[in-house]
This record gives sequence, structure tokens and C-alpha cells, in this order.
Amino acid sequence: MGVDFEANFGIGAEIDNKCLNEKNNFDNIEEYLDSILSNTPYVWFSYGEGSYTGESDFYIIALKNPFKNGYDITTEVNKLLCFLVEHKIKHSKIDVVGGLLIF
Repeated sequence: MGVDFEANFGIGAEIDNKCLNEKNNFDNIEEYLDSILSNTPYVWFSYGEGSYTGESDFYIIALKNPFKNGYDITTEVNKLLCFLVEHKIKHSKIDVVGGLLIF
């Protein structure tokens, strides 16, 4: 049996999985994230070994293209923060985030 992996990094925030599970009627977190992030300048990805070990993975919402308007990303970061607050998503501070997803 082999192990596969995928690395993802970006500018965004780690989100609270428990908070998301309590607030939505979707079968899983991925469906919920797909629904709220469609047609937005944000993406989601996960990291951890949960797919391999059965534990929970960690989820991140990040800017899709942070430098589309140059290197000053203050406006994009503030919009992401507003988006997270608007959807009542508990999150870490916005920073460079990412990790390795093992499956």
C-alpha cells in the first residue's frame, strides 16, 4: 500500500472544522465550502493525514490570485476577512498558510 500526498499553500486562514459542521446541512465540509466559495476569489484546501489515518484534516480558505492587482494585498485580505465574518466562520489570523495532505 502506498501513500500519496499533495502540498498546498497560500495567503488565507485556517478555519474551525467544528464550527462548520454545526452550522450547515451539508453531508461534509467540502460540499459546504464548494457552495459558499463558488464564484468568489477564494479557494479551499485541506492538509493533514486524516484521509490516511481516519482523523480529521485541517481546512483553509485562501485567496485564489492574491497578486492580481500588485503586491499590496491589503484590500484582498480585508475582503477575505469580511467574507469569513459574514459567513460566521471561526478562523485563525490571515497569514501564509498551508501544509501537506496525505492520503
